[in-house]
Amino acid sequence: MPTFLAGFSESGNYRARLETNETGGWALYGDKLAGSGFWTSDAQGWAVSINGQNWSGAYTYDYRGTSSILIASGSYSRPALTSTFGASASVSMDSGIGNASPSGSFTAYGTATAPDAPTGVSIDQIAPSSLRYIFSGNGNGGAAIDQWQAQVASDSAFTANLQTVTSSGTTTFTSLTPATTY
Repeated sequence: MPTFLAGFSESGNYRARLETNETGGWALYGDKLAGSGFWTSDAQGWAVSINGQNWSGAYTYDYRGTSSILIASGSYSRPALTSTFGASASVSMDSGIGNASPSGSFTAYGTATAPDAPTGVSIDQIAPSSLRYIFSGNGNGGAAIDQWQAQVASDSAFTANLQTVTSSGTTTFTSLTPATTY
């Protein structure tokens, strides 16, 4: 889980921590590293930006009985393809602690899905022992296509006289048995 840290400008006893994960989540924390713990009931500002997606708000804090406070959390939209994302946050604290701005970049893994079935199917150049089969792919589902395959068989279970070939969209099947339905 990528984590970005930054100390507060006026106190080395506190830091801001932005955690992200590759599946679309983020969380912003304030951490007390040493000392007795400050508190305030006055609203303090925070902001998070991940790859152009922005969130902001206000929070109060009380470090007297804890060393870590969850300031905010949420989720970001993941890409279709694996991408490097920029992440940054800014946090303010009263009482002479100042501001902190953790930032960095991380890899967000894509959400590819199986592509739709090909369309545009046509069969032409039919001869007694061969035929040409043409199709068109419909996108890649968010990831590269490893290969397309085309099949022909003389039964609906695709077990008799089966031929399977790797195809780029135009395939000629040969060695077909004349007078047989494929």
